[in-house]
Amino acid sequence: MMPLSATTERTRLNRFVRTGAKQTQNHITHAAETRNCAQTLRWMPRQGTSRQKRVDRDAKQRQSEREGTPLGKCQMKLIFMVAGIVVTFVAGAEAIARYGIGLGTPPLSMPHPAVEYIFQPDQDVSRFGNRQLYNAHSMRSPDLPDPSQEGIVLVMGDSVLNGGNLTSHADLATSIASERDSERFYANVSAGSWGPGNLRGYLDTYGTFGAEAVIIVFNGGDVQDIPEYGPLDPAPHPQERPIWAVGEGLVRYAPRYLPEPFAGWLRPQPVPNTYPKPANMPDGIMETQRMLDRFANEGIAACFVLHRSRDKMPDSDDVGLARFRDLAQAVSVPTLETRPAFDATGQNISMFYRDPIHITVQGQAVLADLLLTCRDLASVPKPGG
Repeated sequence: MMPLSATTERTRLNRFVRTGAKQTQNHITHAAETRNCAQTLRWMPRQGTSRQKRVDRDAKQRQSEREGTPLGKCQMKLIFMVAGIVVTFVAGAEAIARYGIGLGTPPLSMPHPAVEYIFQPDQDVSRFGNRQLYNAHSMRSPDLPDPSQEGIVLVMGDSVLNGGNLTSHADLATSIASERDSERFYANVSAGSWGPGNLRGYLDTYGTFGAEAVIIVFNGGDVQDIPEYGPLDPAPHPQERPIWAVGEGLVRYAPRYLPEPFAGWLRPQPVPNTYPKPANMPDGIMETQRMLDRFANEGIAACFVLHRSRDKMPDSDDVGLARFRDLAQAVSVPTLETRPAFDATGQNISMFYRDPIHITVQGQAVLADLLLTCRDLASVPKPGG
């Protein structure tokens, strides 16, 4: 065999090198497209076998990863994986908060020039699994019937009557009384911390709706309850629906369990009330007298239900309730009391209270009995009492 010339040998060697480089590049491209980092590293070209060259190759490889060579796709995969985990966690927490716990749908309030604040009309939401229904007149009741077809009994009060977020519509005393009395509709006119001044403001604004009777649920603290028309705290009186249920939990409930200053960082700022406080507002007894005078002029029967706190606080219960009792007696309006009714069941008193003042579902059932009895006993107040 004749020896190859130097030119021919060089040509063959160059062809071999180009072919090998092309195959290596193909392997690298394929490994990168399939996101196989191990195969990409395997087919990276090696330059020399000395220790120093291996170190240089590793340094170049790390630089290539930073500069976006095919290895950067592996980094992108990791980024997308972490992002997916975060999104899944946030979506899961939001679903649990909204559909499992019942956050994100609070009944909304609004300031009012005569009532101080009131629930926004026409709401039907679920809160902690409990239905919160408010009609067009901001009552916690369905729409009012035609007074010519069914008698209307206005039942007025504060959070004891309202039940709050922990009481569902069907468990309210007014709902139970309406179901049991087929001839009458018991309308729930109430909101948290309302006193006689708020109730009188509601009647001045909306009227009595042709009611045949009015029942007012008082507690001893109502004697000194005077509307302040101050800023509305977004916690008990939210005015806008929260975007995130998780966010509502953090700003509305988490501050209750956190020490300062952490609670202050989360707690929302009160929203200023746009309506000024009326001048010379009277106390609860004088406001109640004004309502009784109106009932006497319109021929509307009235009855009081006096609610005593669980712990029988002497100042508010004994003194305050005694003043309402004396006022009712002076105008011949009957009164009933919740505490004797609870005691009469023979059950432990704690069954009827969920805290020192508010009542449980069992307490609402007893209150419903009192409403029915109160309606039967109600009488038109004597004028000028």
